[in-house]
Amino acid sequence: MINEHLRPHLTDEDIQNRLQSRDMIRGRSIDSYALLGVDIGNLAVQKVQEKGSFVWYDMCCGDFHAAGGLIDNLHWGTPEEKAIIPQLKLNGIDLDTVFPGRDEMRGRTIERANVATYDLPSTVDLVTSFRGLCYVEEYMGLGLETIERWYNAMPIGATMAVDLFGNKRLEDPTIHSYLNTRFRENTVRINGDYILGTDALALKIVKPNAAPLSIPK
Repeated sequence: MINEHLRPHLTDEDIQNRLQSRDMIRGRSIDSYALLGVDIGNLAVQKVQEKGSFVWYDMCCGDFHAAGGLIDNLHWGTPEEKAIIPQLKLNGIDLDTVFPGRDEMRGRTIERANVATYDLPSTVDLVTSFRGLCYVEEYMGLGLETIERWYNAMPIGATMAVDLFGNKRLEDPTIHSYLNTRFRENTVRINGDYILGTDALALKIVKPNAAPLSIPK
């Protein structure tokens, strides 16, 4: 149960308007996601070889330049890497996009939607959020609940890579201890890089089984 004082009564439009006035990192490159402990290019190749497609959802995606970067890297890579590009399904979800609804461009889809309530498809291979959950927590009080929602929607074998940065609830040592214990081999410590500006916990979780995630709150 979420404490009601943690959930401001803001509409998606209210949140979108507030986000537009903030100093946000919107142009994140594909290389930035290495800070979350995931090599998206290698994962894409692996998944296409295993199942014929790679489905990536970047939540709080900013301008989703990372998708274009992934396509460019594969295009200029080996013939095997270039050949998988048509099998990529790259989806960016954000409340503050330049598009009013859904737009497809250059092999990627950018959709304006609320990541805290978005229904991920059962085909997803990778869910990422880089510097986005802090806004989900700040405006809706749903940072931890959103992590649970994404994780529990993923199929076994899918990967979630996110950082917990930006406010007290996400940075609570009790939360970090729980996540470190449950996903010990999958936690990555970010140490004061120029993007995050401070130490933070990043999680790269490959879902091992169907047991649901329920973070203590």
